[in-house]
Order: sequence, then C-alpha cells, then structure tokens
Amino acid sequence: MRQKHTLSQGQSVDVSAGQNGRYLIIREATDSVTLQSDSLRPVEIERGDTVDVSDYDTLTIANHHGETVAIEFQVTDIPVITRAQKINGANTIGIASIDSPVKVSEVLEPVTVSGVVETRNSVPVSLRAIESGALTFESNTLTINSDENRRSLVLQAADENSENVVIQGVLRLRAGGDTTINTRETVTLTGAIGDVIYVGELV
Repeated sequence: MRQKHTLSQGQSVDVSAGQNGRYLIIREATDSVTLQSDSLRPVEIERGDTVDVSDYDTLTIANHHGETVAIEFQVTDIPVITRAQKINGANTIGIASIDSPVKVSEVLEPVTVSGVVETRNSVPVSLRAIESGALTFESNTLTINSDENRRSLVLQAADENSENVVIQGVLRLRAGGDTTINTRETVTLTGAIGDVIYVGELV
C-alpha cells in the first residue's frame, strides 16, 4: 500500500521494510529525503528512486531540509519503473513516452531566414553534338578535344558495340551505357574498331 506523509524540518517516519517487501519506491516527493537505519549510512533519495531494502527490518525517512517535504512511498516485492521525471535547475527532462499529441500553438520568437541560396541555375544549359554526334572508332583510340566553354561531356555507347568503351583508361562504358563527365579537358577513349560512341556536350 502507498503511504503519504508530510514531514516538517527534522521530522522523520519509520518504514517497516524487510517483512513487508523487498523494494522501497519513492512515488512522489516535493524534495529529496534521507533514508537511514542502524546498519545503513544516511543516503539521500528522491522522487522516482527504487531502493532494495530486503536486508533491513526498519528504515527511517527523514526531512533534512528547512522546508516541509511531502512524500508518497510504497514497499513492494517487485521493482517498479516509475515515470517520475527528476527536474530541477541543473537537470534535463527525461521523457519515457508521449501520451498525447504535442501541438505548437504559438511561436514566441519570429523566425528569420537569411543567406538564401538561389537553387535555380540562372544561366541556360544546352546540349549540343560534338562533330556529327556519332563517332566511329577508326582505330582503337578516339580523342575529344578540350573546350573552355564546355560544362560537361555526355557519352553513350551504341547498343551494337562489341567491346566496352574505356574513358581515360579508367571508366568502362558497356554497350548501351551512358555517362556524364564534368570536364573541359581533352578526353581519350579506347574501343574496338568499328564500334560507335555518341558524344555531346553541355554548354
């Protein structure tokens, strides 16, 4: 059973512990209190604490503050995890669950947005073919010249190609595959004689 007591400064209450249960649970407390016995050094406990008291017959809960403290406690055979939140000027609030939706009804401070970044590209981008747009490997190597006005290269290997097209000796483009490379520099392609690569550039 729960017990409720209001303790003035220096006042205490005795608790029959071991014979009534194993755990002392502080359900509610307006401030911390001191728990002690003949074989237990005084220890400060507060709201939400659960203490194993199975080794003690009688314990004393005392108010060591200058103000009155109201407490509610229980001695039980099983430990109980309470929802008590320990709040004071130095602690944060721990939330175990939210029982109802949280609604924001008022914004106390105005929200200021600064440093807005324009996400749209103000300069139009167009795709144009390089040479005829379809380059055939007359030898095993093709070179696409550099262009300072270029933003990116767009490459697509023909579906009928017999081998991969290798870009700059690193990137392999399978038949039917495509890729975009952000470069203005000269690009070298290798492939099988007769294979085709479609080439365009974004400017």
